[in-house]
Amino acid sequence: MKIALFVLITLGIYGGVYGGISAAQAQRIPSSLSRGLYASNEGFEINPQSTNWIRSAPPAELKNKVEVLFRIKDTTSKIQPTFTVRIDKDTPYKTLKEYSTKWLKNYGQFGLEVLGHQYFKNEKDQQGFVIDIENSVSQKKLRQVIFFKNAKAVILTCMDQKESFKSSLKSCNDLIKTFAWNESILSNPETLSK
Repeated sequence: MKIALFVLITLGIYGGVYGGISAAQAQRIPSSLSRGLYASNEGFEINPQSTNWIRSAPPAELKNKVEVLFRIKDTTSKIQPTFTVRIDKDTPYKTLKEYSTKWLKNYGQFGLEVLGHQYFKNEKDQQGFVIDIENSVSQKKLRQVIFFKNAKAVILTCMDQKESFKSSLKSCNDLIKTFAWNESILSNPETLSK
């Protein structure tokens, strides 16, 4: 239910019925940080350098719900696609299959139509689960990807307006391909505090 609720929260915050995030909502992060590797204290990294995504500060409403927010660089559109990363820590689940099966059942009760789903490995050889979702009320489409390790789920959500999602999908996949678990942080989290 957490994933589906998060989807509903982001659907409401990012432009209501009309789409992604407005340029005014996309707060800037210093350019020296916005294009570089994002290494999370939670043991994973995402690298937007070879993509057209840049890191942006999440809106105030999402600060405690989103680990990181990306937006398309240099878009001329008033409404921008968004790519969020959320973490579900210390889940009671032991495997990606257990976790994804549980949450897959909940989307329909929130008015979200699951268009398709499958397990996959990205270019960094990381096992994931991808779900394509549509919300006919808000006219948005989402691609949600779940990576899971040590009872921790990292949920990547790419969202855009229904009519422009097809063109955003390649950019979404480009960023998803860069996800990797950082084994040194996972095995020794104290290294980040030094």
